Parts: sequence; C-alpha cells; structure tokens
Amino acid sequence: MSASPGASPQGAGPLTTDAGTVRIGAPTPSQHAAHADDGASPDEATRSVPAISPDSGDGSGGRERPAGRRLAGLPPWLRQFVKFAIVGGTGTVVNLTVFSIIIYAYVKAAGSRPLLVEQVASGIAFCVAVVSNFVLNRRWTFRHTGPLIPHFGRFFLVSCVGLALNVLLYTMLHEHGGLGEHLSELLAIACVMPMNFLGSKLWAFR
Repeated sequence: MSASPGASPQGAGPLTTDAGTVRIGAPTPSQHAAHADDGASPDEATRSVPAISPDSGDGSGGRERPAGRRLAGLPPWLRQFVKFAIVGGTGTVVNLTVFSIIIYAYVKAAGSRPLLVEQVASGIAFCVAVVSNFVLNRRWTFRHTGPLIPHFGRFFLVSCVGLALNVLLYTMLHEHGGLGEHLSELLAIACVMPMNFLGSKLWAFR
C-alpha cells in the first residue's frame, strides 16, 4: 500500500511487508499486546523511549571522554611532559627497587653498609631505570621511530650526565645533609628529572 496523501517524506508512513502493513514509527502489533497489560497506550510507550545522545566521534557514545583522550587534548609540550613524568614515576619505582635489593643483599652478606656500596648501588639502579625509561619514552612519550642505537646512545649520554648529578646530589644529601638513603635518592631523582626531560626532548629523540 502506498503512503497516504499529504504525508511528510520524513514523517511516519505505511510500509508494506510480507507480514502486512506497518506504519513507520508506530508500535508493531506485538508492542500493542505487550503494553496492553500495563495500561500504557502505544503512543505513550513510543514516547517513553529515551533519546540517544549522538556519538561524539570518539567511540564514547556521548559519554565523558576517557582520561587518555583528555590527555590527548593537551598542548603537545604539556602532554609530553605529563607522559615523561609518568614514565619517570615508573623509573623511580624501578630505581628504588633495584637500589634496595642491592643494599639488602650486601648488608646480609657483609653485615655493613659503607658509603661506596651505596653509591655503586645508586649508580646501578639509575642505569637500570634508564633502560626502562628509554623504552617507554621512545614508544609512548615521544613516539619516536628513528634508528634505535644512535638515539639510545644520545639518551644514554643524557642519562650519564644525569647519573653524575644524581650521585653527587645523593652524596651531599645523605653524607653531608644527614638524610636517609631512600629520601636522599628520591630527592636526587626529582632534581635530575627536569634536565633529563629537556635533554631527551631537544636532543635524544629529535
């Protein structure tokens, strides 16, 4: 059966199928029967369907964007700094974990903890964290796709300068400042990180 005269092209109109004639936008016979028991008219049932908010285009269906997509909306330099800080946080965990394991193992074996051992432990822990940070910064922070070895060499050189500063600051804070070994190591990392970021962004990953 054809649409009734005067019907809007976008409005409800009849649709002929094998099962009969059904008006587009109107409840089907099964919906009539389903809503007859609860006393709601078919039109009211149709109007009660909540509107679906349009998709925002990011796959969230109109919902609030995930934190990762909010991060993507930041300026490039700030986004990289936040990512670098997150990677630095994971590197700090790696650093302190390795440092603690070395100190614990030496104390259990020798029964003492000289400053030289703490300095060596600090240096080894720093180098292990450098490898972890390079992998994460290359793949996530700067999304670098250049040659691996040359840029690792640059990153390692930047990190070696940071290592020298790290050991120097650790010695000053722990030996001369009287702070504990973990607090001294944490403060040294916090002071060296900004230099590492600038060296990485402006040279190592360019």
